[in-house]
Amino acid sequence: MSDKKSLSAQVCSVESNKALKICAILLITGIVLIYGWKTFWFLTDDAFIIFRYASNSIAGYGYTWNPPPFRPVEGYSSFLWLVILDGVWRLLKIPPPASANFLSLLFAYSSLVVASAMILRMKLNDNLAPYRLKLLALALLGTVTNRTFLAWTSSGLETALFNFLLLLWLFILTFTPHSSSGFLLSLIASLTYLARPDGVLTVVATFTYLLFHTIMHHKNKQHMSKRLAAFHRFSLPFYILPGVSTIMESGYQTHTMQRALPHGLK
Repeated sequence: MSDKKSLSAQVCSVESNKALKICAILLITGIVLIYGWKTFWFLTDDAFIIFRYASNSIAGYGYTWNPPPFRPVEGYSSFLWLVILDGVWRLLKIPPPASANFLSLLFAYSSLVVASAMILRMKLNDNLAPYRLKLLALALLGTVTNRTFLAWTSSGLETALFNFLLLLWLFILTFTPHSSSGFLLSLIASLTYLARPDGVLTVVATFTYLLFHTIMHHKNKQHMSKRLAAFHRFSLPFYILPGVSTIMESGYQTHTMQRALPHGLK
């Protein structure tokens, strides 16, 4: 019994030491990231397009470029980023020009955390496995000293948000068991699409993956109903989130413009 307790204590000690090293790496990464974010901080003029939509929403006109009597025009490329900026302004009273880059910094750091989780779970051969933490530190160092990455940790645009969602989608797809990740994978794919139009690729890929996996998991014909039920359950966000965005736009215009159709359908 004493040998087992001693072995258990050693394992706990090793794991605790490893966790401390990981925390230290992430902390140093965060400090370097903030320094780079401050160094390359900027607000691109394109960001003020979406800021104007948020401003009109706060003023009660909804997501429109010009208030009435002008017709509504949809000129933003990221509905999700607009909703986030609008929500922060409403809840914290911080306008987009002041909040956007701090949010981008948060999403950029979250991307690094997700990338770190991927490296920590990645299968390595026996020669590389002992150097996992060093490889993690090297990968993070290369990222936070990259001029392009640092430049887009600000800008006021949805770039950091999109990168975070895309990495999170890849992490769930690669490292999470399908039985517990189908719905979450669909949810993140839908959010990625709402963050940027090119996020539709994750929706198509997820839809195809879930359909193929569901069919292969229930090869017996008598399970066809279970197959369809499982597929629809996992793909539910594909139907809900785009519908919610359409309802939000329609609701705003119905209230402020007395029109029921969303901007994109006009």
